[in-house]
Amino acid sequence: MIKRIVLVLLIVLIPSVAFAQIQLGPTAYYNHQLRIGDVDEEVDDVVWDTSNFSFGADARLKLGMLQGQAVGLYTPPSPEDGVDAVHLIDLHTNVGLAFDILMFRIGAGLGPSFAFEFGDGATETAGIGTNARVGAEVGLGGIAFALNYLMRFPFDFEDADRIFSADKSRGHVGASVLFSL
Repeated sequence: MIKRIVLVLLIVLIPSVAFAQIQLGPTAYYNHQLRIGDVDEEVDDVVWDTSNFSFGADARLKLGMLQGQAVGLYTPPSPEDGVDAVHLIDLHTNVGLAFDILMFRIGAGLGPSFAFEFGDGATETAGIGTNARVGAEVGLGGIAFALNYLMRFPFDFEDADRIFSADKSRGHVGASVLFSL
């Protein structure tokens, strides 16, 4: 019986993945939280060094209106940290809905986040959280330019409803260039 179920799943999943849209490309996020509707800093006051940005890869799989996304980010240490430098690697995965309107795509998703610290100043080796993402992109042939707004929430199994009451006006802005495979 189990063999038949697995066979049916394979027969259904393989053709559906063949018709899915797969995108992959580089991404960069501004590390400091930006508050919607309240700009605290002028653009000239922002320090433009690499420690204020996270760099990585953005991978997406879209099947119909359902979209899965994984964003891996590396955050370099600040030059002021010296020997106590902390390197950070984040993995944000989410599943949500994406709607195509002409050459534009608008989407939102929710999923788990994983953080890994390493270096001499690392206090925790790993952390688990939740993320919510909204994004818009413009597709030009096989290339898409995307802007994302990523909100990170700490996850506590005992207080899970805290995610819904958190301040959603604070998040990280990022940009991606995606190539369709």
